[in-house]
Amino acid sequence: MQKYVHNDYTYYLEFIKKSLEILSKDTTVIVIWTYFFNKVFKDQSKIERDFLQTLMLRVEYELREREENGIIIYDQVNINKIFEHYNDIYINGKFVKKYYHIKDSMSFEISTFSSGIQIVDYVSNIIFNSLKRGIKGRGYTESLSIFEKILKPKIRRKPEMLISQTGFVPLYLKKHRKGLELLKKIKENLDINI
Repeated sequence: MQKYVHNDYTYYLEFIKKSLEILSKDTTVIVIWTYFFNKVFKDQSKIERDFLQTLMLRVEYELREREENGIIIYDQVNINKIFEHYNDIYINGKFVKKYYHIKDSMSFEISTFSSGIQIVDYVSNIIFNSLKRGIKGRGYTESLSIFEKILKPKIRRKPEMLISQTGFVPLYLKKHRKGLELLKKIKENLDINI
């Protein structure tokens, strides 16, 4: 890891690629994302709760289908508030009465030293760049190639359901005119049928 803590984007992409290649064939990826159009319409804490609840719901269903257990690892930001939301969702779940497959606590890691959180940052950058620049920009072509070859095939999909309901979930966008335009850009630039 130490050799990848470097300012050169090439090292970063190499680290991401090697981290993704470690994932097993049957790894499932769930991406939850949004865009705010310079206007936040909810308190930051409520937004974080919505993201966490959406993630927990999809992770629980995926683990249930596989008859496996899992743990959620989170970036070490606003630990107290996130942990409070996690406990509330876990104990008083609105959509899931009991989380049988997610461990009853979270792990927090420093993003610089967590390949999982680095992958999350990488996916955020892919989405952001596909919305802003399309296929142009420094390093984007290489990033997109890694996404296409390794990560995209692992995005959670279910028959009879849109990927936006299962594994590439946009929050708050479908009710906003500009949000629909962004979804169209994502569909075109990442070739994901939302």
